[in-house]
Formats: sequence, structure tokens, C-alpha cells
Amino acid sequence: MKIKIDKDISSEINIARKKLRMSQKMLARKIGISQQTLQRIESGINKTCDKDVLKKIYQILELDITQVTASNTTAKSFRIPDTLLYKIHSVKIKKKLSNDTEALIFCLEEFFSNVELSNTKYEIEEFIEDILNKTFINELKKMGRSNERYESVLKMIEDKNKINVVEYFNEYDEKVYSKIHAERMK
Repeated sequence: MKIKIDKDISSEINIARKKLRMSQKMLARKIGISQQTLQRIESGINKTCDKDVLKKIYQILELDITQVTASNTTAKSFRIPDTLLYKIHSVKIKKKLSNDTEALIFCLEEFFSNVELSNTKYEIEEFIEDILNKTFINELKKMGRSNERYESVLKMIEDKNKINVVEYFNEYDEKVYSKIHAERMK
């Protein structure tokens, strides 16, 4: 996550580093960034900085980062079910975080950086594409297009998506009917 850096932050870092009689090269090495990057942060050329890098800078320079990170957040009020709040509190204890807000942020960052989430995104995109293809084919049928045109469009869709449309329709219909039947049985 990137944090906006204004002139006050840049100046604070520069002054604190000089107070500790630390060179840019030395501080950059401790943080794990290049001296040029640190120089760009201190001079205000870089307008944003990775949150973890900024935390390291503030930790090494013994500065309080809470004001910096607080200025880059938005206060929101949410109602959270007690069961979920209990789970967030458990994460706070397990990860040794200072409060429930940090625990919630941790959970959200983990969720949104999760590889499975990106895989789910692609599965959803493929599912929507399949639905659009099926809808398109059904609309062609309703319009009564000539078999020659219908067959050429159908072939194009099958080639592009590497599916057999007839088999796909049958599988899709079976899934839909089985879901409806399962819901009726409840």
C-alpha cells in the first residue's frame, strides 16, 4: 500500500536522520532501498512511498508513524456481527496486534492479496463469458437466422472458447435444474 508523502514528512525524515548523524547511504542500507530512493523521499520528489518502507524509516529514526498513517486513512463506522468481531479479536491476539482495527486491516489486506481471489476473478469472468455466448446463440435462434449464418457463428464461438456448445448447453441446463430441484427439496 502506498502512502502519500508531503513536504512535512520528507523534512521530518531528513531532520531526524541528520539528528542521528546517519548518512543517507547508511539509512538506505538499513531499510533495504537504494540511496537514490531515500534521497527522492527526503527531497519530496517521490510523492508516495510504500507503507512498509515508510514504517522501517520511522522505526529506525525513532519517529512516531501513527500521524502519518492516520492521515492516509478514512474513518468509517460499520456494524459487525459479534461472531465476526470475535474472529477479528482472535486474529488480534494471534498476530499480537495492538487493536481490533489493526486486526481488521490485516484481515482485509490478506483477503485482497490472496491468490485464490484473483483465480476466482478469472473464473467469474469465464462464467460470464459463457453466459453471454449462450445468450447470443439463443438470440440467434429466436431471430430465425439462416442455418448457414447460425452454423458459422456457432463454429466461431466454439473455436474461440474451445467448447462444444451443444454439450455445454446440456451440462448447464442439468446444473440449473439440479439446483432448482435441490432448493425445492429443502
